[in-house]
Amino acid sequence: HAHRWKSRRMSAIGSGYDLSASIFSNDGRVFQVEYATKAVDNSNTAIAIRCADGIVFATEKPVLSPLMISKSFRKTFATSQFTGIMCVGLGSDCRAVASQTRKEAASYKTFYRDEVPVNVLADRLALHLNQFTHYSAYRPLGVCSMLAGFDEDLQQPRLFMIEPSGSFYGYRGCAAGKGRTPARTQIEKLDLDHITCREAVIEAAKILHTIRDESQTREYELELSWICPASEHHHRLVPEDLRDEAEAAGKRAVDERDM
Repeated sequence: HAHRWKSRRMSAIGSGYDLSASIFSNDGRVFQVEYATKAVDNSNTAIAIRCADGIVFATEKPVLSPLMISKSFRKTFATSQFTGIMCVGLGSDCRAVASQTRKEAASYKTFYRDEVPVNVLADRLALHLNQFTHYSAYRPLGVCSMLAGFDEDLQQPRLFMIEPSGSFYGYRGCAAGKGRTPARTQIEKLDLDHITCREAVIEAAKILHTIRDESQTREYELELSWICPASEHHHRLVPEDLRDEAEAAGKRAVDERDM
């Protein structure tokens, strides 16, 4: 009886079972993967929306210092000619994942002489992340990745989200970070079958501004990017004029909420 009680207690708090990502607890949990997911959940909110004509990425970026150059710190990255990725979680892990995704895309193009389909790239990245859950010498990467691109064969945009465990699913809209739950609720209210990328940029800014926790006093800015006909189906930051329009719309939405 004492042994079973001790075993249940160890499983509940992770003691002994969280020393390695290669150890299962007696109730089937891998605590290192859960800790990596927690790192993502504590990060700034990010959302991705699959629109009628493309994909929109939007995320918060904390302004750590008034001396910091904002463009030197990115959360969204181009990964191939027609794909892009947005990473949420630990900053250094995010850059590592973006770099690996580019390597996978380049490897596919070198071997097949063609651009990598976004679903194949998502599968390769998921397998890479899953490897970090197999060996005691590694820790899982604290990153949730939203990978999107234009599928030339299907002639439509596609969006995938890859978890720290290596699991991945296709989405019409997804969110990660501190405000993921209210963000998903707001995304579900959008007409995703007909909304355009330009409209989605405005809506994404409204969502991120209105769901932000008022207790968070640190300055922040939005990073907005897209893959759509306006960007020739390449991943690019949205134009400055549209970004300013989206920021203004977001701030107006906050003012209307507080009235």
